[in-house]
Parts: sequence; C-alpha cells; structure tokens
Amino acid sequence: MPLAGGCTWAAMIPHQRVQRYEQKDRLTMNTEASRINLAADLERLAREIRMLVPVVNKLQEANVDGDASRGLSSLPQALLSQVAAIEARLQAVASASSDSAPPLSSKETLTASLAGLYASLHHAAFAYAVLHARAHRAFDSAGEGNTADLAETHMRECLAAAGNVIRLVSHAAVAELERDGHECRCVCPSCGLGICLCARHGEETVVRRLEETAGSTAIPGIEVRMPRAGSPASAAGLREGDRIMAAEGRDIASNADLQTTVRSAAPDAPIRLQVARPPDNVFEVIISRS
Repeated sequence: MPLAGGCTWAAMIPHQRVQRYEQKDRLTMNTEASRINLAADLERLAREIRMLVPVVNKLQEANVDGDASRGLSSLPQALLSQVAAIEARLQAVASASSDSAPPLSSKETLTASLAGLYASLHHAAFAYAVLHARAHRAFDSAGEGNTADLAETHMRECLAAAGNVIRLVSHAAVAELERDGHECRCVCPSCGLGICLCARHGEETVVRRLEETAGSTAIPGIEVRMPRAGSPASAAGLREGDRIMAAEGRDIASNADLQTTVRSAAPDAPIRLQVARPPDNVFEVIISRS
C-alpha cells in the first residue's frame, strides 16, 4: 500500500544546533535511553501487527459484501510488509526488550471479528503515533528508513484500513441475519420490492457520520512545550503553556508556518513572536540567536 512518508522536522534543524544547547555526554545518554525504548516499542508493534493477519484472512474467507471489502484485499500483505519493516528497523535501533502482549481474542461472528480488527487497527495506529513522537525526540527522524517516517506511513495505513472495516459493519450484520434465516422486514420502497438496501444504507450512514466528525478542532497558534534548558526560547522567557500566535508579523496556524518563518530569517537575526499566556496576557517576545 504505497503511501507518502511524513515530514522530518529534524532535517530542518542541524544537529550541531541541538548540541549547542546541551552537554554532549547528556545528549548521548538520553539518546541511548530513547533508542532502548524505541526498540521495545518496535518489538511490541511487530507482534501486534502480525496477530492481525489471520483475523483479516478469516474475514476475507467470509466474503462479506460491500465496496470497502476490496480495500481489505491488500491488507494482509500490507501488514506483513509492516512487520518486515519494523523488524528491520528494530535491528538498526537496538536489542529489544521481552515484554509480552496479550493475544487477540477469537470469536465466531463476523461482527465480532470486525470489532476486534477495528479496535486492533486503532490500537496499532495509536502505538504508531506514540512511536512517531518518541522517534523525533530521539532524533531518529532524518535519513532514509528512519523510525519517524516508518511510523507515520504505517499509522496512515492502519487508519485507512480501519475506515474500510467500519464501512463493512452493516454488511456483516445483515449477512449474519440472512444466514440465520431472518428476512428483511423494512417497508421502504426498495425493500418493499424485495431489493434490500439496509446494508448499503448503513454503510452510507457510517460514511456521513465519519465525515461529520472529521472536522478540525485546531486552536489558533502553536502551544509551547517546556523550552530546552539554555536555549534562546528559554532565555527569552517563554514558558510551557504559552501560545505563539504570530512570528515576524505572520499569523502562526501550524508547525510549517513557524518553521518557514524561522528558516527564512537571517541566521543571526532575532525572531519577534507574539505570545499569548493564559489567562489573557498577550505580549511580544524577541528571541536572540546570536
């Protein structure tokens, strides 16, 4: 399932600039600890993703109708490719820990299998999101085959697959009823003719509700996390919880906005930020990079 990789913020910030604000031995120690954690995350993900393959195969053997079922046809191979990529990355990062993961439960009904697969795909996507954040903090986000890009690509695959799974729920529920001998009793015009649209209607309802709930909940500005000790942001007085609303007179609505503004400024030029601090304090901060 070829998908575009994610952005690599670390590629925008030279490693030498990171080392300028922290002792080299401390950075090395923290990076080693982060990579050990990454190894454990990767090993656990490989086990969990591998366990999804027989669940998907079982659903395919059931031949559940619905357009979304075609989106699952390539999922087993995509999952196995994820496992291979994770295991290859594991060898490059560190030796793994041996903590165990509980096996997926197995139930007979199609809807129960779909429920387990849907939950597992979201669980995997969540784990990939965690791995993605940890990889950036460990500076494993630059260069070909880095962990951050692997996590972002596989997270997107899992979320797309979960979207196909939930579209199949109505088709699976209707299939179970039909196999138990329950005929459609709906009195809508089409069903009244014997052309049951209940499963299709269920799928369309799911799609509409997903679209309705996918709206952006973004808050203006960029929230500041704890500034690194000794960094220009810390020296300028920025605190955790502050929000950067504008930089050099440009509104900031995304990471890319701030990265572009900082990158376009002269190397030693100060950066002027408009900052909002709860509850209602708005002020200007000048960050000196000299």
